[in-house]
Amino acid sequence: MSLREVLWVIAVIMLVFIAMGTWVMLDYTPGAGFLFWIIVAVLSGAVALILARNFSRISFTGKWGVNVAILFVIVAVVVSAFLLGLNYMLADKGSAYEKYYIIEKKKTETRYHSKRTGRNTYTRGAPYKVYSIESLRQDGVKKEFSVNHKFYNSVATGDTVGVMHRRGRLGMEIIDVATLHPLHPHKKKSKRRCRFFGTTGAVRSNNR
Repeated sequence: MSLREVLWVIAVIMLVFIAMGTWVMLDYTPGAGFLFWIIVAVLSGAVALILARNFSRISFTGKWGVNVAILFVIVAVVVSAFLLGLNYMLADKGSAYEKYYIIEKKKTETRYHSKRTGRNTYTRGAPYKVYSIESLRQDGVKKEFSVNHKFYNSVATGDTVGVMHRRGRLGMEIIDVATLHPLHPHKKKSKRRCRFFGTTGAVRSNNR
């Protein structure tokens, strides 16, 4: 593999990681609406055209139109990551305010770790659970939150959860998922045998 091919592979890997980071930031930036995507499209299109016309070495195929399309996608990912990151990192901490969501559905999903069995060979490993809640805000906005096992057991369908929101540097609303909390957490009832009379009764327990 030549040095140029190695550099291309590294660039593709970096682009994939940037795209994944962009997806995560976008998921928790509900303020990124139509205007945001118009700005991204205009900037990406302009940069892609400039690169395709003035830097002939940046060529993926022999067709100019295809090169522009590929450059547009690459630049759009980078521009989106930059704008979302700027909006998040420089957000105004003093603008925090809480919003409330009603839990509509609790979800569990079984996933599997990847287990390496040889060189470039992987198989399914041990299973693990992933927990999430689907919720609805008062203004009709739906949102799915990933939660841990303890949080999952502390809430029920119909409960209300609160989470802090902030205004980003570019004016786009940000959800601070680290502040997600149930307003009235439930406690499971478990039966425990009386040590003196051998009877059972319902007692409150925090054990999961």
